[in-house]
Amino acid sequence: MNNKSEISSSDIEQHWIKTEFAGIEFGDRRLNMRFQKTAEILSEQPLSSINQACHNWAETKGAYRLFGNDKVEPKEILLPHQLKTKLRIQEQSRILVIQDTSFINYTTHPSVSGLGSIGNVNKKKETKLDTLGLVMHTALAVSTEGLSLGILDQEIWARDEKKASRKQKVSRQRVPVEEKESYKWLRALMRTVDLLPAEVQAVTVCDRESDMYEFIGKAEALKTQYLIRSSWNRSIQVEHEDYYLWDYVSDLPCMGTVEIEVEPKRVRKQKLEQNRIAKLEVRFARVELRRNEKKKVNRKECPRSLSSYVVLVTC
Repeated sequence: MNNKSEISSSDIEQHWIKTEFAGIEFGDRRLNMRFQKTAEILSEQPLSSINQACHNWAETKGAYRLFGNDKVEPKEILLPHQLKTKLRIQEQSRILVIQDTSFINYTTHPSVSGLGSIGNVNKKKETKLDTLGLVMHTALAVSTEGLSLGILDQEIWARDEKKASRKQKVSRQRVPVEEKESYKWLRALMRTVDLLPAEVQAVTVCDRESDMYEFIGKAEALKTQYLIRSSWNRSIQVEHEDYYLWDYVSDLPCMGTVEIEVEPKRVRKQKLEQNRIAKLEVRFARVELRRNEKKKVNRKECPRSLSSYVVLVTC
């Protein structure tokens, strides 16, 4: 293949950026152009810092001026990407919306202000880790084949230590979910449902932290699909009989089996064994989840019981 017909990865990245952010608008044509240029530079070395990725001082200075400009808001950067993501979603019949939280560690950057704690207790030394940074919660649209379609929602914030210490004095069951950090799951759910085309079935996928009665109630109210990892052995009702969720589903008969290929564990980047086939047993049932009457909830959106399917997969 001759040079004229060859297309480098850099050319593809530049084309993608120009297309993806064609509608970027900061109210200043020079800022729009600077954003496109800076995005191209950073895409060439996505794991590098701004100083490392930029080729010279002029590019470095331009990038810092761009991000320091009051007109450059995160929501304005995300908006054209969200619109392009919505167009890609329209080509699908069903998608997954994966929510997850990441922690950006700036502990080694003492000059950075406006950070919050992202650490926890060091159990061995019994001292609190002085880990500072930002919290980032993202809702990523993915096809059922695993193809990333784009970010539908993203929120970044620093924890307020004074606010957190006040809440510790009050039982968490008495604090409304809207005042908790965990409300991020509901916010992202509501925002993504508003963006999704009506003809596309979306299944929101979350981890254990999202296992809140309020989240399930909101999803049911929005008539959207969800898959969350169970964190609480909830009180349930089946055919007017009371049970606990985990105990009940564990006693159900196996409804089928699924075989999946499992990659081997790695130790020091070396495989211990060959891929193996795991045979999984699947159990499921429709149950009535019972509301915890001790918790302070919006009873209009969180009725006394909610109907939902529970699925147990074991090896």
